[in-house]
Amino acid sequence: MTAGPNRPERPDPHVRPLRYSDGLSLQLGASAVLVVLGWWVADPTGSWLGLSGATWLAAAFAVPVVHQLYVWAAWRSELLHRTWTRRFGDRALRVFGLGFFVLFALRPVTMVGLAVADRGTLWTPGPVSWVAAALLAAPAVWTLASVVLFFGARRALGVDHFVPGFDEPFVRRGAFAHVPNAMYTLAFLLLWAIAVAAGSRAALVAAAVQHALIWVHYVATERPDMQVIYGGRPLSSSPPR
Repeated sequence: MTAGPNRPERPDPHVRPLRYSDGLSLQLGASAVLVVLGWWVADPTGSWLGLSGATWLAAAFAVPVVHQLYVWAAWRSELLHRTWTRRFGDRALRVFGLGFFVLFALRPVTMVGLAVADRGTLWTPGPVSWVAAALLAAPAVWTLASVVLFFGARRALGVDHFVPGFDEPFVRRGAFAHVPNAMYTLAFLLLWAIAVAAGSRAALVAAAVQHALIWVHYVATERPDMQVIYGGRPLSSSPPR
């Protein structure tokens, strides 16, 4: 999600061209380490809607990994080969967006399932935890409202990957005027809020893993792509026009 308010610095002119596989080893390696550590620490219990806490935890880990690999593959193939545009034409961004938003929505859904199944494993939910959760959720809601009001779905989907020469200024309104990369910094506090409200150990671990994973996505996928789109970094091959 291209959400940072500042353009990346222009890279060294001798930097090597961006390749399709750049960042993949980091995505896979960091995901594996975070998921294994998270599973070891979480120790999920209970069940909800007929699914065990372990099943909900597996889903809460699997969804962000699949989501970020989907975005990496789509953005990189579009930058290098115009794959989506050649296949879907003017509908490319909308087709990509369907998968993007389904996976994005499943992040909090799986977190809720896990938190309900595993509730009360750290503390008994009550007014104190609910107030704490509300305080965590507030900046997340502010950020998501800023996305809707000022950022827009097209920018959130990475329209700059799909439209050659896209060069609109980065958004500096709402949350994006005050917090660098507010989408990754603040919006993911909503997942922490879900865990805190339920007093769930496993959900708290899953929130930490998901929050760490989105920064892996930034380093492995978004930042290198932004160096191409806005910073002049070359591609390993010229995309078809």
